Amino acid sequence: MTDQELREILIKVSFDEDRKAFKRLFFFYYPNMLKLASSFVKSNEEAEEIVDDAFIKIWQNRSKLYQVNNLKVYLFVCVKNLCFNYLEKKKRLPIISIDDIEFDPAEPHVYPEQRLFFLDVQSQVEDAVKQLTPQSQLVFRLVKEEGLKYREAAQVLNLSVKTVEYHIGNALKKIAEKLTVAVNKKK
Repeated sequence: MTDQELREILIKVSFDEDRKAFKRLFFFYYPNMLKLASSFVKSNEEAEEIVDDAFIKIWQNRSKLYQVNNLKVYLFVCVKNLCFNYLEKKKRLPIISIDDIEFDPAEPHVYPEQRLFFLDVQSQVEDAVKQLTPQSQLVFRLVKEEGLKYREAAQVLNLSVKTVEYHIGNALKKIAEKLTVAVNKKK
């Protein structure tokens, strides 16, 4: 969805109360919001409820939706806050883990050896990321998997941009170390 399409949809939802436009937003953003919520609450059922609640709140406040400059960040912050509220009610600390990365090669002519190599590297990266602190895992996921800019991830997590840079640098260093060890073992 382009920025122009998104802006038009936000205006339709805000001013015309267009349910079809809202449905497009819902289906476009729901999977990423669900992944984020699941990483916080560790329960798919609870995550679904949280994301549903987030979209209900957005619909209830639709008259102001046109004022949102970055909907993705807005939605991430909304889901994050609802997750924290849920966790506070449950009286447990959030434990953040990265979801397994699935890969389906876009090119049909990928050789089996290449696929095995990719899966091995992917496994090493996953292991390295799982060894990061929960905060570093979440920052890595938002920036590298969800495609947020450092500034946007900082807004979502209420951190400074420098802190986000630190976490990404730390994550990349750990991944590089893990891959170097794996390569040296195979020699």
